[in-house]
Amino acid sequence: MSQAVIPTMRAQKSGSIVCISSVSAQRGGGIFGGPHYSAAKAGVLALARAMARELGPDNVRVNCITPGLIQTISPPVS
Repeated sequence: MSQAVIPTMRAQKSGSIVCISSVSAQRGGGIFGGPHYSAAKAGVLALARAMARELGPDNVRVNCITPGLIQTISPPVS
């Protein structure tokens, strides 16, 4: 998706890209998933950082959201 919109964002000198990773990218596996999940999410985080450096001079922002665990109320199991 980013590849499709970046040329337009660069041309108009404006834009924002938001990526979604995980806190697991920074802390590793454990309760957030195994090493394969952490590695994949770390790749998303690294890509966002690289894109931010490359696109920043064109006034295109790239941010990465890294949520952790979210406590929810589970319905009772019947």
